[in-house]
Amino acid sequence: MIGHQLDELLEKDTASRWRILSISALAVAVFGGCVSGLMHKAISEVQLGACVFGSVVFSAQVIRYCLRTEGVAERRAVIYGTTPKLHRRLVLAVASAVIPLLLALPAPLLEGAVLNRELRRIAQQQVPLSENSVGQIIDAITEATSANVKIAGETQVAIKSALRQTAALKPALSNKAVAAEAALASYSTAYPSRGLQAILSQESLLVAEATGKTFTFTPIATNTGPNNYLTTEVSRQPDVARMERLDDVRPVASDYGPGFLIVQGLSATIDGFYLRRIIFKNMKLTYHGGPLVLEQVYFLECQFEMVVSPNSSRLLGILGSAGPVHFSA
Repeated sequence: MIGHQLDELLEKDTASRWRILSISALAVAVFGGCVSGLMHKAISEVQLGACVFGSVVFSAQVIRYCLRTEGVAERRAVIYGTTPKLHRRLVLAVASAVIPLLLALPAPLLEGAVLNRELRRIAQQQVPLSENSVGQIIDAITEATSANVKIAGETQVAIKSALRQTAALKPALSNKAVAAEAALASYSTAYPSRGLQAILSQESLLVAEATGKTFTFTPIATNTGPNNYLTTEVSRQPDVARMERLDDVRPVASDYGPGFLIVQGLSATIDGFYLRRIIFKNMKLTYHGGPLVLEQVYFLECQFEMVVSPNSSRLLGILGSAGPVHFSA
């Protein structure tokens, strides 16, 4: 009986078939919307949950249909007399395509739309923002970074403005607001400009034979290895990289040196440094608001930690631009 009922569903009972598919698709959409909007889950997690939920709803409807016995003969007579035959393969093709299509939309595309909507909603709230809203901003930015999805430029501007007003109007939240803005600055370093890409294509190992034995610098971190410092092609002053302590600036020893110094894969505190034509790549950088000079400095895939201070606020206001950073404190 069950096999016969299933054949009927796949071949003749078009109305029930499309009702089951429609309800399953609606269940997927409702589940995804509720979980994403109310629970703030990652899109990949929402898609998986919606897929499982939709499959359960679909299976439950099919089982219910197959187990129905009352009025089977009457229903079969009506169906076979009025409904044109639809080939089973076509039904299976449609059923196997519609629901996966709803579930398999590119996650970054969906994630970007959801995160941008969420961040815009928070930015439109009355300032100062609540502690919960600031936390949601940090979570959304962290998710965007890990999922490699775009946050629109206007959304970033609106969020930065709301965070700055919150830090100014509610000092108790200044640390968290600055941390959120630092997370936004970190996110912005994930996408190198064309100019930076061209510079990075010239990188080479920092060895004396390549850069000249007269080129020296002060390492910004102590846990260094052979590949933590790289250089680009040789250039002439004043377009030569420099990395020195502000309290120990050395005279220029040569007219030639690397055009850029690339520092990567380290954790460092940048207070007290004079940095010119430096590219920080995959770095964890801390700034306490002390003396600092940046001249034509790039940041790529970096994480920032900022201590609340006027200078930290100024630096955060500059970070995120597409070009090199210039800063003096």
